[in-house]
Amino acid sequence: MADHVLLSLAGVLLMKILLSTAVVSATAGDVLHVRERLVADNATEIVLADARNTNQPILLSGGGAYAWQFFPVTYGEGTSQRLLVVLSTLFNTTILWMANRNHPVSSNATLVILRHPSSRLVLRDGNGTVVWSPSATNISSITMNNTGNLYILDDESTNPQWQSFDDLSDTILTGQRLRVNHTITASLSWDDWSSGHYMLREEPGGIVFYASFDAQQNMVPYALQNYVEANTSLASALHSACNHTDIIYNEDFSGFTLAQEGAASPQCLKEQNYIPKTRGFIFTSRFSGEGFRFARLTPDGDITSFFISNSTGFQLDSQLLVGHYGTSCKLPSYCGVNALCSAVQTCSCPQLFEAIDPNDATQGCRLQTPLNCSISMEHQFLQVQGSDYFANQYHPPRSFADKAEDCTNLCLQNCSCTAAFHNNETGACYLYEQVRTIDYLSNPSVNAFLRVSSLPAVPGEGGNASSSRWVIIGVSIGSSVLAIILVGLLTWIWRKRLEGNEESDTEEEAFLGALPRLPPRFTYAALEKATEGFSKTLGSGASGAVYEGFLDFHSAAARTRAQHDLVRVAVKKLTTSSCTITIGNASKTQFRAEVATLGNINHVNLIQLKGFCAEGPHRILIYEFAENGSLDKWIFPRQNMGSPRAEAIVLPWDVRYKIAVDTAKGLAFLHEECRDKVVHFDVKPQNILLNAKFRAKIADFGLSKLMATHQGSIEQSMMAMRGTPGYMAPEWFYNLPITEKSDVFSYGMVLLELVGGRKNLNTAAETIDNWYLPAWAVKQAKGGAILDVVDNRLMDYLSSQPHEERDRALTKMKRLINVAFWCIQVDASTRPTMTTVVLMLEEYLQVPDPPLGTTYAAFTCSSSSSKHSVWLHSRATPEDHIPPPYALSNSSDAKSCAVEMDSMLSPR
Repeated sequence: MADHVLLSLAGVLLMKILLSTAVVSATAGDVLHVRERLVADNATEIVLADARNTNQPILLSGGGAYAWQFFPVTYGEGTSQRLLVVLSTLFNTTILWMANRNHPVSSNATLVILRHPSSRLVLRDGNGTVVWSPSATNISSITMNNTGNLYILDDESTNPQWQSFDDLSDTILTGQRLRVNHTITASLSWDDWSSGHYMLREEPGGIVFYASFDAQQNMVPYALQNYVEANTSLASALHSACNHTDIIYNEDFSGFTLAQEGAASPQCLKEQNYIPKTRGFIFTSRFSGEGFRFARLTPDGDITSFFISNSTGFQLDSQLLVGHYGTSCKLPSYCGVNALCSAVQTCSCPQLFEAIDPNDATQGCRLQTPLNCSISMEHQFLQVQGSDYFANQYHPPRSFADKAEDCTNLCLQNCSCTAAFHNNETGACYLYEQVRTIDYLSNPSVNAFLRVSSLPAVPGEGGNASSSRWVIIGVSIGSSVLAIILVGLLTWIWRKRLEGNEESDTEEEAFLGALPRLPPRFTYAALEKATEGFSKTLGSGASGAVYEGFLDFHSAAARTRAQHDLVRVAVKKLTTSSCTITIGNASKTQFRAEVATLGNINHVNLIQLKGFCAEGPHRILIYEFAENGSLDKWIFPRQNMGSPRAEAIVLPWDVRYKIAVDTAKGLAFLHEECRDKVVHFDVKPQNILLNAKFRAKIADFGLSKLMATHQGSIEQSMMAMRGTPGYMAPEWFYNLPITEKSDVFSYGMVLLELVGGRKNLNTAAETIDNWYLPAWAVKQAKGGAILDVVDNRLMDYLSSQPHEERDRALTKMKRLINVAFWCIQVDASTRPTMTTVVLMLEEYLQVPDPPLGTTYAAFTCSSSSSKHSVWLHSRATPEDHIPPPYALSNSSDAKSCAVEMDSMLSPR
C-alpha cells in the first residue's frame, strides 16, 4: 500500500524539515503566461516541458508543497512517464492527480502549447500521438494554487476554464468538491496506476460505490450514502430531486460532507421534509496538529484518509467503509474470487476449491476440477450456509423462488452462471457469473450455492465436525424448470399411448404418468377426512368449491392427530362441468392445466400446489392456505370479509403497493423466468390470494397456456377466447395474435382497481362517464387531477398522517397509476413487459409519461332483445381508434347490458 501512495520511502525519518520548503529552484506560486509567450515567440507551438526532465517541476503552488511535473513510474519490467500533480517534500513525492493514468508516455514525450487551433494545451508522445489535452482553448495562463488545484484561465474570464479538481483520478483533496455525475476511479493495484475496478460516483441523492469486474464493465453498487437520511435505497440516490448535492472533503479534516450547492429546489425541500440537511461520512482521525491530509479510493474499493506531517511522516489515518461496516469482508476484493471471508476477516477456500496463490490467501480460489459446459446439466451445487454477497444488497434479484433448488435450477440453465444466492425469507434469487469475497456466516437468511463438477461424499454422523457445516445439493437433469419444456409434448405422448382406449381414468393416469414431477397424491377418502366431510367452505365459484382442511405431508394420507401438527390447506373440489373446457381444436382439462403448470414451477408469488386427487369422477386440487383470502374482498367496498363492519376496513396504501409489486413479480416469473413461458389469461383480484402477511400469490391456472420461449404469439384460430370480461385485452376482440401482453393488460386493470378501490365497471357511479374506471381515470389524468382516481378512503386516512409520509404515498400513487396506464394501452406492443413493470414499481426505472389516448374495453352480453357488444370509452378524447360496435349510451339495451356486465364482474 505504501508503495502506491508514497513512491519513495527514503528519508522518511528526515521529514522534520518543513513541508512548505520549496524543493526546486522554480519560483513558488508560478504562473505560466501562455498568451504572452505565444505573442513574444511568434511560434506555432511552445514546449513547456519534456518527459526527460523529471526533476524539474513545470509549476509550483504558492507554498511550494504542490508541483506539476513529469514523473517516472515503474511497473513490471519497464519505466514510463506520467504527467502528475504531486505533493512534494524534501525526500518524498506523493501522487495526487494524473493527466495520463491510462496512457503512459515515453521519455521523449513533450507538453506543448499549440498556437493553432485556439491555443490548446497538448501532451504528445514521442511518436507524435496526442495522449491528453484538456478542454480549455484560447489559454491565457496556467496556475497551481495552494490547495493543489491546477487550473487554466482564458482571456475572457477569471473563472477557471478547466481545473484538475474537476478532472478526477482517485484522490480527493481538502476543499475539493464532487458535483453530480463526477466520478473518482481507483487504481488497478497498489503498483499499477491504471483505472481499476472501483468507482465512487456522485448521484443526485448521494454517493454510490460501484464495482466492475466483467469485460462489459457492468457497474454493480456495493455501498452508498444518501443525502436524506431516511432514504436508504439505491433508487433514492439515483432519482432524488436534490440534484445539486456535492461532496466536500472538509477543511477541518473531519470527513466528507454531502451538502447542497446553491438553493434547494422546492421538490428537494419536500424530499427533505422542508428541513435542509447535510449528511456525510465522518472520519475519526488518529492524528492532530498541522500536516497534509487527503483521501483516496484505494484499489480494494475503500475510501482511505492519509496524513503526512513532520512528526509522524506518512500515515494511513482511517478507512471509511471498513470503519462503517466494522469488517473488511464487505469489500468485494478483500479475499478475491470464490473465497470466503470469515467473521475475524481471514480468507479461505470452500471445499472443492484451491488457493490461486498458496502464499497469498487474498488472491482468491479456483475449482480443483474446472467446469465443463458440455456436461453442464450434470453439474451440482455446493451450499455455503448463512453466507451473503456484497451485490445482493442493491442489485435486483434475478427471480424469486420459495425453494433454493428452484434458484439453482435457474443457474443451471446457463453455463456461465457459477454461483447462486437464495434468501429463504424473501425468496430472492441472485445469479452471478463470478463472485468475490463471500461474506461467510454473515446472514442466516441467505445461502450461497457454488457450481461444481462433482461432489465429495457427504460426511456421516461420525465425520469431521467442521466438514458437517457443508451441505451438498445435487441438481438432476429432470429438474422442475426443465420439466416445463416437456409439458407441450406430454399431451401428444399420452394421447398416442391411448389410441383406441376411451376410458377417461386411463387417459388421466397416462397424462399424470408422463409428467416428470408431481406433487403428493391423496385418496378421496383421505381428503374427505382432512376436510371433515368437506364441511367448512371457504368460497365457491363456477369451477367448484374450496374447503378448509388439515393434511400431513409426511405420509401419503392424512392422519388423525392434533390440528397443530398438520398443515392447513385449501382444498378445491372441481365440479364435473369444470373439468373439461374446449381450447381451440384440442381438449384440455382445468385439472390437468393446474397440475402440469403449478406442479412443475415454484415461486414465492405463485400459489403453491401442495397435492391433488384423481380418483374416479373426483378431481381435487390442494393449495397452500391463504389466510387473508382474495384481493377483491379487501379493496372493494361492502365486500370486505362479508361483515357489516367491513366498510371500516381499509387496506393500507403500503400494503396495496406491496401487493402490486408481488403480483408483478409473479407474472414476470411466468413470462420470462420459466423455460417455456406461461400465460395466465385470467389475472383479476379474485385470483390474487393473500397470505397471513398479505404477500400476494397468483392463483387459478385453469386457463393458463404454455408457450415456447421462441413463440412470440398464438393465433386466435388456434385457441378459444378465454379470460374474465372486464380484464380481457383488446386484441381478443380485434382478432389479433395473443401474447403474454394480454396478462399485462389484465394486470393494469387490477392496478387501477387496487388504487381506486372500485371495480373497473360500476353502473352505480354518479354519471355514465364514471362507469368505466380506465376511461374516467384517463380523463382525470388529462385534466391534471390524477389523484382523483385514488380510493377516497385512502385519501381520508392519509389526510391525518404526517406530511412526509403523505407526500411519499402520493408520489407512489401517481407512479402506480401511470404504470397502470402503460399496461392498458390498446396496442399490445406499447405495453411494458412485466419485468419492466417490476423495475418501475421498485423505482429502478423512471416511469415515462404514458400516452393518454382513448381507452376501450369490450364486453359481450345478452339483453332482453338481442345480443350486444358494449364498448366503453373515454369521452374526454376523440374516437381515434377502431370504431366500436356500440358506444355506451343511455339506451335501455346498452344500459341493461352494462348492468348485467356489472353483475358479472362482482367479486365472488
